[in-house]
Amino acid sequence: MVNSQLGKGIIWSAIDRFSVVGIQVVFEILMARILSPQEYGLMGLLLVVISFTQIFVDSGFGNALIFKKGRTETDFSTAFYTSVITGLVIYILLFLFAPYLSNFFNKEITLYIRVIGIGILLNSLAVIYKTRLTIIIDFKSQAKFSFFAVLISGIIGIIIAYLGYGIWALICQNVALAFFNLFFLYINLKWLPKLEFSKRSFFDLFNYGSKLLYAAIINAIYINMNSVLLGKFYSTKALGIYTKSYQFTIYPISMLTGIIQRVFFPYLMKFQEDYNQLYSHNNKYNKLIFIILLPIVTLVTLLSHFLIKLILSDQWVNMTVPFNILLVSTLFYPLIIMNMNIFQVIGKTSRFLFVEILTKIIGLTIIIIFYNYGLIGICIGILIQFILQYIVTSFFVANSLQKNFYKTLNILIYFLIAIIIYLIGDFISRLIENVFLKILFAVTFILLTYTGIFYKLYRLPITNLYVKLIEKK
Repeated sequence: MVNSQLGKGIIWSAIDRFSVVGIQVVFEILMARILSPQEYGLMGLLLVVISFTQIFVDSGFGNALIFKKGRTETDFSTAFYTSVITGLVIYILLFLFAPYLSNFFNKEITLYIRVIGIGILLNSLAVIYKTRLTIIIDFKSQAKFSFFAVLISGIIGIIIAYLGYGIWALICQNVALAFFNLFFLYINLKWLPKLEFSKRSFFDLFNYGSKLLYAAIINAIYINMNSVLLGKFYSTKALGIYTKSYQFTIYPISMLTGIIQRVFFPYLMKFQEDYNQLYSHNNKYNKLIFIILLPIVTLVTLLSHFLIKLILSDQWVNMTVPFNILLVSTLFYPLIIMNMNIFQVIGKTSRFLFVEILTKIIGLTIIIIFYNYGLIGICIGILIQFILQYIVTSFFVANSLQKNFYKTLNILIYFLIAIIIYLIGDFISRLIENVFLKILFAVTFILLTYTGIFYKLYRLPITNLYVKLIEKK
């Protein structure tokens, strides 16, 4: 029953994420052909502000509700009112400080901030609705709601962009997404909070969620520091290229990671005290994600220059190198997130916060060192950060679960193999001038190479599985 529920959760979570990402990618491609890198650069600044303030809306209460046993309607109501009040306060502060943010970046974005900030209020109303669905592992409903919200908001954005309103298309799309997401959640769940607020419930939830909030704040500063530096010291076009590269690399992989993470978190709560199971699940996840991503990342990096020109147009061709570097870094992103997820499952939020602070200190140090080298330097810094974060988080997870740390690093062998495959493929493809032949070579080379390697590595498990299936028949 448990495995069936988990399987359905993963399937509907995948449908939710892939359908949303698929539609968003289509709309992003269409809008990128209409809007310029400079306009995406301005949107990048707005996203820095919004993504940072958004973390306060949840305050970790969503995960606290999932973690808490014997949660009541009073807990849900308290968390709901906390989220809404926080969202309102954040928006008021954002409204008042918008001119100062505009002065800091030396760009007139006051009105833009005040309008896009409305999405924070809408999201604050939706947090607990999503949490209720997550607790019961109902991702089928979330899949439907997200699909229609993204579809409608995307159409609105395309129409406004086509009419020539520039960055307002991106802003309106962002706010519309928050509105329709809340709208569908409300009319389908038909849930309203009780008119009560419990101090005891608040502090119970805050005790767990506060450390996640502090970690989220540190993470937000860390993630957005690159955009802040580009927006402050470099051109809007450079920030626009970085923003678009991020949207087509790290953002999609974060969606993919969410497919498993948001299902596994409530599922793994059943094994809070079984460290063997947790360690086993974590290692299997790491290996699986690497096996899935490595061929895709290697192939896309080989063809990235051609794909960017074909899909986004020539005005985005300078995005090739930053895109490739960030794409490689995405291999480690889901592994980091899953490692950090283990700390929440076993209730060690203090350890979660400590590791978050430690890795971000390392990350910020690398950012300071590399930002002088411009856009490419920042992207290289991100790649180095992700690799180091994976190693550090793996060490503390193994330590917390009292397991072998070095065993978790075995997947780095696959990474070294991928680098060799890429270098060989890149060398040969440069000798081929015909675009069609170059694509044909890249696809065939990657397909045959990885098939051969994985068959060599997993021939025995595959053979054993085949034998078992034959015996059952």
